[in-house]
Amino acid sequence: MHMTVEQIAKPGTDHGFLLNRESCLRKNRGLSPVFSQLMNNAQLVRQYAMQAQQYVTQLQQMQTMLTNLQQNPLGVQSLDVHRIANNMARLHGMGKDIGSSVARVDENHARMFNNTEAMTYANKFKTWTEGSNDGLKSAMQNAGMQREQFSDDATALQGLTERVSSSQGTLAALQTLGSINAKQVEESMKLRDLIATQQLATNQHLLAQAKAAQEEKKFAKEIMGDPKRPLSPKVLQSVVCNQIKKENPNENLCEHCYGSDV
Repeated sequence: MHMTVEQIAKPGTDHGFLLNRESCLRKNRGLSPVFSQLMNNAQLVRQYAMQAQQYVTQLQQMQTMLTNLQQNPLGVQSLDVHRIANNMARLHGMGKDIGSSVARVDENHARMFNNTEAMTYANKFKTWTEGSNDGLKSAMQNAGMQREQFSDDATALQGLTERVSSSQGTLAALQTLGSINAKQVEESMKLRDLIATQQLATNQHLLAQAKAAQEEKKFAKEIMGDPKRPLSPKVLQSVVCNQIKKENPNENLCEHCYGSDV
């Protein structure tokens, strides 16, 4: 019995060798959502890369201001120092948000595409996020305080500023804030560079999928040909098995899946 491609593509048709292996038609239909998700991930990473650069720039601007104030501390009031501490806390929070957001993108990517490299990057961003406030922790320890005493980084930074300002003066408080922010500038550059590296990996994965899509398209065309042209199961089995052998040269998948060698 001969069948056309239209009959083969009909849902529920029982053709053993095709049902034992995902057909090229089903794979072809899945390309659109796959590429849509890949492009979405790439765009998200690109947006986070832009945010990371803004984060670096704002921290550098903060550092310049703190350096200038340390050189000219006259006229700086305790209220001014606390306002600076608040702004620093918001900036540092921005970095954590970026790091944790990219980690979530990578985790989702890893689960959806079974991509171990994406999970590796997710772990790297988690590690960066967890260690991004080491400068604050170190400064608090030097002042005889513990980060765990406070509910969040903003409150902890305010508590540290108050302690140093009241015991050592405004200049000392400015120097402490400058030291913490300088450390954060370094961390922000690490975050920016890590995202840039991940962008390359994401783009390479996208290119690899695009290449695979071209191969699948060629494969689909080879099978489909003229939709009205009769194709025997033997011919179709030969084409499919040849493609499988290309993908798995070290395994006799045809014998394993179909019970015969083509």
